[in-house]
Amino acid sequence: MKTILFDHQIFESQSWGGISKVYCDRTPFLKQYCHCIISVKASNNQSLKEGGLVKTLKPIKKTNSFFFTKHYFPLHRTITHILNHSFQNKFNTIQQLYKGSFDIFEPTYYDPYFLKYIGNKSFVLEIHDMVPELLPQYYRDGGLVSNKRLLIERATHIHTPSEKTKNDIVELYGIDPGIITVVPHGVPIIQHNDNNKLFDFPYLLYIGGRWNYKNYIPFLKEYAKITNDFSDLHLVCTGYRFTENEIKIISDLKIQNKVHHFDPFISHFHSLYHNAVAFVFPSLYEGFGLPILEAWSCGCPVLLNNASCFPEVAGNAALYFELNERQNNFYEVFEQLWQMSSEDREKLINKGYERMKMYSWEESAKKLADIYNQL
Repeated sequence: MKTILFDHQIFESQSWGGISKVYCDRTPFLKQYCHCIISVKASNNQSLKEGGLVKTLKPIKKTNSFFFTKHYFPLHRTITHILNHSFQNKFNTIQQLYKGSFDIFEPTYYDPYFLKYIGNKSFVLEIHDMVPELLPQYYRDGGLVSNKRLLIERATHIHTPSEKTKNDIVELYGIDPGIITVVPHGVPIIQHNDNNKLFDFPYLLYIGGRWNYKNYIPFLKEYAKITNDFSDLHLVCTGYRFTENEIKIISDLKIQNKVHHFDPFISHFHSLYHNAVAFVFPSLYEGFGLPILEAWSCGCPVLLNNASCFPEVAGNAALYFELNERQNNFYEVFEQLWQMSSEDREKLINKGYERMKMYSWEESAKKLADIYNQL
């Protein structure tokens, strides 16, 4: 049984998020085939804490110093890491690399710090998506792309969650497709406590981040148009609280009484999905789209932008709209869903249940273990 060393990166940068959740959901299944070490000493990541994958995990203590939180200067990041005690994660990983008591290393993000410590050991890289390369207008940090490219070119093997991402890597970087394996994600586990309604109005559900390529503002404007004819329909959003700019846009669109931010507990998610009119994913690009599987597992119809990997992942178990600079038919597709009979709506939901069977963490873990064992 090979020993796989995973580093700290994503568990330090994300308190919650899709990438860290993938590692936490998949690792328990992977442990059937490999000995897994997650090199983290301190983290505030919710998935890592709930999964119990690191037995002696400590919280990262954030500095409350006004000077360090309000001012930026050279070495700011390094000094802040030291004050927050998160430096111990990187130090611990470097120690593990020097020690060499592992067979394969897998970084959890794109910092190439480890290259000078890894020696002749193999490293496997997971590429989650190619958003920075394909939509550079939304990214200021050119270092992310250059670091990512360096690791892509030097990795022993690469795995991605979709054929779309694999094809994008090959096309953009000229990488041999033979060293890239598609390892789809599994269905996230959502507690099924009860389906008591959280809201007393019909609503569309938007889950997660709302930044730039997520296409949230164009979708918000389309939702505002819909309310002219579907006045009872509300919009519920999770993720970070609304920014000042979002609040202004919502106010300018005169929908401030219909757009709600909701900060759910884990026990809320099943009801949140199950009672929605539909889950809407308007993003311009995703590497996979875990919320699609979450919605299916809760019996929620899915509306997807006809973009990136969405047709590959969802097949005929979703309704597709066009929402980009060239085309926009969201209203028509939503109206199609709204006017469905209960029988047709149930058929769409059942397609989701059936499509969901294609994805499991057990199969993902087996595929990943096969990659490790062949190196």
